Formats: sequence, structure tokens, C-alpha cells
Amino acid sequence: SAARLAMSFPPSAACKFLDLHPVNLRNLHLHLTKNPFASRPPHLRGVTLSESNVRWNDCRSGVQQKVPARRQSTGDAVKSAVALDFDDDGRLWLYTANTLLNRSKGDVAIRRYDATTGAEDWSLALNATKKKDYTAGAMASPVIGQYQLGDLVYYTLSYISASGSEKLLGSGAKAQEGVLVALNKQTGKVVWAKSLGGYCYSSPVAVYNENGKGWIIQATSDGVLMLLDGLTGETINTLQLNGTIEASPAVYQNMLVIGTTGKGTSFLYGVKID
Repeated sequence: SAARLAMSFPPSAACKFLDLHPVNLRNLHLHLTKNPFASRPPHLRGVTLSESNVRWNDCRSGVQQKVPARRQSTGDAVKSAVALDFDDDGRLWLYTANTLLNRSKGDVAIRRYDATTGAEDWSLALNATKKKDYTAGAMASPVIGQYQLGDLVYYTLSYISASGSEKLLGSGAKAQEGVLVALNKQTGKVVWAKSLGGYCYSSPVAVYNENGKGWIIQATSDGVLMLLDGLTGETINTLQLNGTIEASPAVYQNMLVIGTTGKGTSFLYGVKID
């Protein structure tokens, strides 16, 4: 079935594609913790997994052990959440990516680890471009595909250099401010990549119909919502919003909600997915 993006209106109103009714946001405050990692580690069966180490919790006493069970270097700051996924054999895998923040130059890497042993299964290194006021690499959190997208994991990256972009988009590709990459979960091979135009801190989100067909929705810094075929990366539809998008969307059933930022352009948008 076809899918598209459109603004949501009251039942009595006529729906016109790209008509925008934003809600002004005022006096919003973001509470930041002192955790040295910007991403919140996932919790699973009494184990806390973080980018610095893996710590086993003593479930009997409620006291967390102070000695790390295992540790893996990521090479640079991790700003996005890690993702966990069981394969068909019941093995638990951990997906993560880093940024180019604490180095003057170098690669950013997407990696998959065996979550129970810490062994790296595969990695994809892409040369990135250092930016003064922006962060290169993975600021957005990944999507683990489900149903018809079950073989794929999706990462959104910012400020990938020309040499890095050639690994994704082919020979002669130019440097990318933003690019969405679909990788085979088992091999780490690039299935498809999509140039996004602006830089992307907003995490992608997957939506599915009743038959398990999946689409990826990605927002870019220049205010564009993109609806993409999850298997091919083909652009199905786009929607231009007013403002910069750095926040990630939330989806419930056929309604997507996302916020924008900027002077005079801080809005919440409700977007209907048909």
C-alpha cells in the first residue's frame, strides 16, 4: 500500500498536503544528567551495557559491582544510544557508532559486538570532516529493522568526507552533510545509502503496515521530513516544515509528532501517515 506524509487537521477541516498548523513552544527546559555518556545504556536481564564497559548487577543485594566485566574502546565520543537485537539463534548483538569530537581528524565507525562476550563482529569505518560548531558522525540513534526490514540496521551520519561518502554512494561521491545508511545486520555490508542534504541529529524511525512492509522516516536539519522505502531507500514523499530539526520524532499508530527549533520557529508538528 502507498504511504505519504500530511499534516493532521480536525475532522471538520479540509486536509491539504503541506498545509502547516504548528504549535508554538515556550519555556521548555531540558534536564541534563552528569552521566559522562550522552546516550542512555539499555538494561537487559540484570546487565547494564554502556559504552565504557559492561557491569553486572548483583540482583540479590541490589548493589552494583564496581569492577567492569569487560570494556571496549570506541575511539571517540558516543552520542547516540546503543541498540540491542536477538538473532534467530538467540544470540544477542549490540550496535553502536561514534563521532569525530575529541580528535582533529579521522574516521567514524559503526560497529556490531557480541553483547555477551564483547567481541567485535564487524565494523564500517568512514572518514569524517571535523566541524567547529557541529558534530560529525552518529548523533542520531539507530533503527533495528523488523518484519520485512528484519535483515537491516539503519544509521544516520553527519559530515562524512568525500572519501567516506564514496564507500556509501559510489565513486565520485561528494562530501555529505547528512547520509542515511542501511546495513545488513549479519555482514555489515552497505545495502543502500541516501544523501539527505542537511546534517542530521534526528534519529530515524521505522513504520510498518499490517503486512509487515516497512518505511523509514528521516528528518534533516533543514526542516525536511523524508519518507523512504525501507528496503531500497527510494524517496516516497517529503514534507517541508518551518524550522531546524534536531529532535527525534515519536510515532503512535499513524501519527508522527516532531519538534523544530530556531528563532521564531520552535513548533510541534503533528503529521499523519497514510
